[in-house]
Amino acid sequence: LPLLAALAAAPLFGPGAAAAQERVEVWHAYRGEEEEGLRAAAAAFMRASPDVRVALVAQPFGAYASKLESAIPTGNGPDLFIDTHDRVASYVAASLIVAIEPADRAAFEARVEPAHRAAMTIDGALRGYPLSVKAPALYVNAAFVDGEVEALEDLAALSLPSGVYPLVMEAQSAYWVSGLFGAYGAGLVDEDGGWGLGTDGATRALEQLRGLVEAGVVPRETDGALVARLFTSGRAASAISGPWLAPDLPSALRWRVQPLPIVRGAGAEPMRPYVTVEGAFVASRARAPDGARRFAEFLMLGEGALLRA
Repeated sequence: LPLLAALAAAPLFGPGAAAAQERVEVWHAYRGEEEEGLRAAAAAFMRASPDVRVALVAQPFGAYASKLESAIPTGNGPDLFIDTHDRVASYVAASLIVAIEPADRAAFEARVEPAHRAAMTIDGALRGYPLSVKAPALYVNAAFVDGEVEALEDLAALSLPSGVYPLVMEAQSAYWVSGLFGAYGAGLVDEDGGWGLGTDGATRALEQLRGLVEAGVVPRETDGALVARLFTSGRAASAISGPWLAPDLPSALRWRVQPLPIVRGAGAEPMRPYVTVEGAFVASRARAPDGARRFAEFLMLGEGALLRA
């Protein structure tokens, strides 16, 4: 009995005991190869930092923000979470995230673009660790389109089988049509932060967009799921989407991706879309804030950045 008691007690006091590990819970909405990259980064971090155990928790994208808003104030949320920069202001207003300071400020400023740092800054304080920048691009089905698409108008001129759309995109979403408006020099807001769509360029962009929809070049009332479904099933010659579409494309589909094309109606100016800066944020009620910061730094500037890429 004394021997059994000694054996049972040994793990509690020996080196590398599980009780000495700091558990960092990380929420994300990744899937496919992007999620695999995050898991590879977490594994590499834990090999280099055995005192920290990273627990990745995948959340559905549609309910992500609302779940964070309800879980963090009650202490049931993550220590660290990955999300987009357009929600930072609301997270700060709701006291869901804390200000952070990179461990190596010089390396941070040298390797992270000023615009991406600014996307994570509210009221002069850095609120998140920039991880990636995502922009809309043009996915092309090689079965219907040879070579690179030069202009948006070229898609409308394609000769396609019945039931195949020249272009699928979320035409009702300001984010997804921002590239077209950008070609005409228009944006949602002007340089002073006021309403930016009361311009001639915005009117011309809207007229061209309406023409594409009415002519059946772009389907009406599409959402992200329908865009993906039409392109993956071969019912679209092209699609405007983000990098998250790529992991869902079947191996039998011959496709390529290119920057958004020019718009001849806008004087051959290129489409200029908005971009999304993703970052890692330390929750205000984090149970393991130190481990969360260390893992975020690893994802941003360490080996984790290469593994995710």
